[in-house]
Amino acid sequence: MNETALLQEIEADLFKAGSHPVIYLEGKTDTPMFFGLLGVPSPRDGLHKGVLVRGLKDSSGSGSSAVRSRVELAITNKYPRIYGIIDGDGRAFTELATKFDPPFSGPLFTWKGYCLESLIVKTGWPTAWGPSPDWTHVLLEYAPYVVLNRIFLDIKGKLDTLHLSRFNRRS
Repeated sequence: MNETALLQEIEADLFKAGSHPVIYLEGKTDTPMFFGLLGVPSPRDGLHKGVLVRGLKDSSGSGSSAVRSRVELAITNKYPRIYGIIDGDGRAFTELATKFDPPFSGPLFTWKGYCLESLIVKTGWPTAWGPSPDWTHVLLEYAPYVVLNRIFLDIKGKLDTLHLSRFNRRS
C-alpha cells in the first residue's frame, strides 16, 4: 500500500476514534484475543470506550511491518494517538519488557511473549472447559517455530550488518 493510501487509512481510523487513540495489531485474529485479555466481548466496530482497536487485514497489509509502517508514518506526519502492538516473535523477555513496561511510552509496543495468543493462555483456563492441559507439554510443541524465528532474526541481523539484507528473495 502506498504512503498516500496509508495516510488516508490512518486519518479514517482517527476520525472513527474521535478524540480517543487508535491501536493497530498485527492480524485480524489478534483483535478478539486483545479484547479477551481485557475480559470484554469483542465489539463489532472495534471500538471500546472510544478506543479503536484494529487488527490489520490481508488487504491492508498484515504482520509487524504493517503495524510499524503505520506507526512510523503517524509519527512522521505528527498524527497523535496512533499506537501499535507487535508480537515478541522469539526475542528475549528482557528485551521485550523494555518495549512494553513503564516507563516506556510507545507508540510501538511489543508483547512480552512470543505472540498475543501465547499470553491469552496465561490469563486463566475457564472451568467450563474442564481441567487445564499440561502447559509445558503444549508450549513445547511450538518450540520449533521459536527456534526458526530466532535463527531468522540472527541471520537477518548479520545480513543487515553486512548490508546484504536487501538482496534476499522470498518465494
